[in-house]
Amino acid sequence: MAATPMLLLLGSPQLQAADGSRHELPNNVPGFLCAWLALRGDWAERESLALVFWPEMAPAQALHNLRANLHRLKTWLDGHGLGDTLHAEKRRVRQTLPCDALDFRAACGAGHWEQAVAMVRGPFLQSASLVGMPGVDEWLHAHRQALEAAWREAALRQSEAWLVAGRAEEAAALLQRQLEHELLAEDVMQALLRAAPQAGCAAQALALHDRFVKLLAESLGQAPLPATQALASALRRPSAVPRAAGLDAPPSTLAPSAAVSTLRRSLPARLAAPALVGRQVELARLRAACSAPGLVVLRGEPGVGKTRLAESVLPQALWWNCRDSATLGAPLAPVADYLQDSLEAWHDGPVARRHASVLSDLVPALRPAGTVPASAPSPEGAQALHAALVELLHELGRPIVVDDLQWADTHTLILLDSLLQAGRVSVLSTMRPQEGVTSSGLGSWLREHEQAGRAQVLDLAPLAETALAELVAELSGRSSGAPRFVHWLHAHSAGNPLFALETLRALFAQGRLTEDAQGWHSVLDGLAQGYDELTLPPRVAEVVRLRLSELSEATQRVLRVCAIASHARWLEPLAQTSGLSPMALGESLGEAQQASILQGRRFAHELLRQAVLEAMPEALRAATHAAWLRQAWAWLDPHARAEHAWAAGDTAQAVQSSCEAARHDSLRGLHEAADALLGHALERLAPQDALRAAVHAQRAQVWLRQARLDDAHAEAAQALAELPDPADRALALSVQADVALQQGRLAEVPALVDAALAAEPGHTEAWMIRVRWSHSQGDYVAAEATLRERVAQLRRERPGPDLASVLTSLASNIDFLGRHAEALPLHREALALARRLGVRYVEVLAALNLLWCLPELGLHDEAIEIGERTLALGEFDATPTLANNLAYLYLQRGRSDEAARLYERLAGEADPTLACVAQAKLLQIHAEHGRAGKASDAADELLARMARTDHAQAHAIGVLALLDHGPEALRAAALRQVPKVPVDTELQARLDAAVARARAA
Repeated sequence: MAATPMLLLLGSPQLQAADGSRHELPNNVPGFLCAWLALRGDWAERESLALVFWPEMAPAQALHNLRANLHRLKTWLDGHGLGDTLHAEKRRVRQTLPCDALDFRAACGAGHWEQAVAMVRGPFLQSASLVGMPGVDEWLHAHRQALEAAWREAALRQSEAWLVAGRAEEAAALLQRQLEHELLAEDVMQALLRAAPQAGCAAQALALHDRFVKLLAESLGQAPLPATQALASALRRPSAVPRAAGLDAPPSTLAPSAAVSTLRRSLPARLAAPALVGRQVELARLRAACSAPGLVVLRGEPGVGKTRLAESVLPQALWWNCRDSATLGAPLAPVADYLQDSLEAWHDGPVARRHASVLSDLVPALRPAGTVPASAPSPEGAQALHAALVELLHELGRPIVVDDLQWADTHTLILLDSLLQAGRVSVLSTMRPQEGVTSSGLGSWLREHEQAGRAQVLDLAPLAETALAELVAELSGRSSGAPRFVHWLHAHSAGNPLFALETLRALFAQGRLTEDAQGWHSVLDGLAQGYDELTLPPRVAEVVRLRLSELSEATQRVLRVCAIASHARWLEPLAQTSGLSPMALGESLGEAQQASILQGRRFAHELLRQAVLEAMPEALRAATHAAWLRQAWAWLDPHARAEHAWAAGDTAQAVQSSCEAARHDSLRGLHEAADALLGHALERLAPQDALRAAVHAQRAQVWLRQARLDDAHAEAAQALAELPDPADRALALSVQADVALQQGRLAEVPALVDAALAAEPGHTEAWMIRVRWSHSQGDYVAAEATLRERVAQLRRERPGPDLASVLTSLASNIDFLGRHAEALPLHREALALARRLGVRYVEVLAALNLLWCLPELGLHDEAIEIGERTLALGEFDATPTLANNLAYLYLQRGRSDEAARLYERLAGEADPTLACVAQAKLLQIHAEHGRAGKASDAADELLARMARTDHAQAHAIGVLALLDHGPEALRAAALRQVPKVPVDTELQARLDAAVARARAA
């Protein structure tokens, strides 16, 4: 009987032909195209497919490569009689070849666990890889993880079924196979320990258990759960054989304690999700305040009910949760969290589509499939990002709630500024009194908006005793009564609703309160006895700890990890850090939600999370931070990695992540955030810590990008004085070389660059400074050869900012040699890559070079549009040069007023070379417009500026301006400044002619 032709991807990838023979799938691009299309199982757009495989190439080249490799795939399929399974249309492609991975997914979806388990021969595309194609590697990694997780769930479900059916040997074998892949899955370990006696594998099970105990202690700093310890102890006693399928509960279930069962049975539904009672006056006042655009700040102590009132007044609001990590957290983190969590509600709107590239770093899901992220985040700078967010939020047209405003970062406040000044959005924020107001400047920020009539502050007091009585009556089902109990509860909770509710929940958990059809009993009925025996402490942390102790050990462990992570959003690393399988994790999260500790995937209140943290010994907190950092590394941004590394005591990793986070912020234009982050790192390091050098070096680069040249040089010197590692030494020396180049001290540059490259031969910044220095000396031919070699090297690596930088440098070099048509495609590629990667400072470099090339080809309007768009992104170290090129273009097009405004700005720049050029152009503009007095002043100032730089090109431009437009009295001084080295051809010809005329005169 003929076999079904099929791709076998679960294990070593093979093609099963119709005759039953099997053939290895080629480990090349056609082979991966075959697997990609088979797993998709539907039409795929050619552009999307090309972007996965060749994200760094221009679209036309990528589509050409796709066509060529689809032809190779068709030829290979034809060789096995399956060419008709590949269908290629003009815009899309499909493959109709059956695939075992798709059949596996279908079996899992239908609950056919035994069939699903039998289908898996090994990991998805086992041992397959495409070197140099990171987009494909990312696709492979994602699907390999997803299919492995699906197999683990299928295997666990099937082992449970076999245990129930008495097939213990098969169940034990499958459980052992699971533990080979996931030894820390404690529920799987429990199931194996139960099955081992009947399966005859007690020794193997105990050996796995001992390895599990060791790994649990080393990786998580945890001990096994009591139930696991009991099962292992019973298995070690030959006389005490556990029941076979003793399976009073399924083996995958981490059985809750009796106390938990009581808690689940007895906690009243109205207490688990209480109604809002006793706040009628506050509700009315808050609704009135939020009825118009502007900011309303609801201020009150933790637990007083601010968030609950905000939810009631603005149930449809966009919700931004600020976190208590403002010094380490990523800028705009509350906004990013909201956008990621509500992607479906807004991602397909006009604004989101128009600004997808700007928003794609805050929301990585907006990045086109297969796009390779850069080493920097993808928004195009602070101003562009804020403008896109304001436009998006106006489009959504919904009010905003900012929870815990006292923890808002500077850039979130700047975004709120823009929204409030536009006057179209209603913003309600909650805030704790006094917290963060002084240190963050929040107090002055609020006063400014209050004085402008854009903000008002409302204070929320604790519940009065009468209001608390109303709440207890609603919860208990009693229309009145229990005044002494209410008096006691009010005294112990100080009228704080959260404290009161947590106290009531603890009483139910302890059995001190019960409920039946008639309402609450026991404590409420014992009025004559008084309440001295109720010695619950007033602090909510102690009340919460009492309630936590009633939860299962597994759930307590999960909550500790959730408290470290601040949420329960990412299930895979949460399960791994907790040492549970996904199924057991789900049960624990459900228990925590039923106990009102969690509300969805977050803590019902920040104080609950703080209570869990405070209950953890310091060593356990540090170990859990370290474990979470390892398991959630791929989910965490550099800011979060730094925060967890500091808390874990891993100073080296903390410094590395802090520097990476600062580098990302700086590349996005968020210089102040980067500077603050590095300052915070320095505060944490001891004065003699060798790691300080890395922070100083990174800070020097941040200051360089802010054009704080003297500060950057001094900070780099500080890094060098602290004996840095080679990479940090190279960075510090490169900063000093760059500063010298920008300040016109050209003689110092070669030695600094040589020293940087001696420390780290491949240091990109140093290498590029050497090219720029060669340009300043007019040696463009040698520079072109070196640049082409570097481009070829970088095209073989993951595309990133370095490639865009070198491409624009190569194009600029070709421009200087007069081959503008050849340079233009390279310029365009560099600008497109920089924009796609979101590396703003490279975008500025590419744009300023395009402004030089495009006019040479008659494309003046395009050059002006690019220049204006890029200049609006904000300040970077190359921004002044961009402004200079745009001003020159304005001057060429007769727009002298616009040119003069930019040149006036540039004349005050710290860079003496740019200031010299700008002053020369101002002299020309004033002279051509007949402003003799201003022209004379500009000429004197120009001579002074020329004395501050030895840049040949700047001197040539200055001399030319003085000879053509300056007073005759200065011509002799101008002739003494003629550069001794040649400059670019056109300028040199004009300079020679002007010098000849002056000498003849």
